Amino acid sequence: MLENQQGETTPITELKVKHPGATSKEWDGLLTSEWPLTEILPVVCDTSIEIHPTSILSRASMGRVPTDISGGYIVGIPGWPGIDIRNTEDRIKRYRQNSAIGFGIRTNKIHFIDVDIDTPEEAEKVRRILGAELGEAFPYRGRSGSPRFAAPIRISGPSSLRKSAI
Repeated sequence: MLENQQGETTPITELKVKHPGATSKEWDGLLTSEWPLTEILPVVCDTSIEIHPTSILSRASMGRVPTDISGGYIVGIPGWPGIDIRNTEDRIKRYRQNSAIGFGIRTNKIHFIDVDIDTPEEAEKVRRILGAELGEAFPYRGRSGSPRFAAPIRISGPSSLRKSAI
């Protein structure tokens, strides 16, 4: 089950794509969360929008890499892994108004438990285990129509851990 901000739950197996990007409520949640806005990047999720003719982006990367919309085209964000992103509430509000844009979370300063399980029932089991440890209403980021999700966690002290699998 996935829980929304109103406390309503939906079985992972019943998720349906309603629109390609993030909802207004998901964007609003970012503004009230503890996630640093410098780590939030726009991701164009609407694959019906054309990629800018001079862009090196591929269709396969759509919805997976930081992108924005400029002049009606999808454009990349050069140097996104290391550039200083100055997201303001105004910029987030601009993204919020366009249902084609979702968000990605750069993991330079935020640590996550990344659950890349494609079987909805198995992903649900992991979600229950995490809920028992982190609290049933733990925050997570997922995609509509996919059982995969990521849950931010706090790590005390510095960590050089980039990736680990169990």
